[in-house]
Amino acid sequence: MKQGNLRIMALAGAGLAASATLTRAEALAALTLSPREALSLDLGGQHVAGYFVDRGNQCALVLTILGAGDSQQASVSHVEMIVSGGGVARLQSAPESSLSFSCDNGAQRMRVWNNDGLSGAGSVE
Repeated sequence: MKQGNLRIMALAGAGLAASATLTRAEALAALTLSPREALSLDLGGQHVAGYFVDRGNQCALVLTILGAGDSQQASVSHVEMIVSGGGVARLQSAPESSLSFSCDNGAQRMRVWNNDGLSGAGSVE
């Protein structure tokens, strides 16, 4: 298996409030998770599975990404990241395909939404 090539972007600082604001349609489409609740989503031609745990009022996010292709040719990546309470992180697989993760409510809730077609302005690579 090949190691996947993904870019992880974190939104922080002054740009957080503007970047993390969800439109009504996005908020309705957002998936809300509790600690240790399983996540399973498609992202472009890849599949993302994972969960998060509360680590001192921060969300410790653990993801496994399976790339397109049959099981012998597909790339697999394992990603772990800390998302600060009130913060947002983004997993981007292609210029127009990404997922955002917000750590809310003292790390007792994580919201996940698809950013397909949205620009990455304000993000830090």
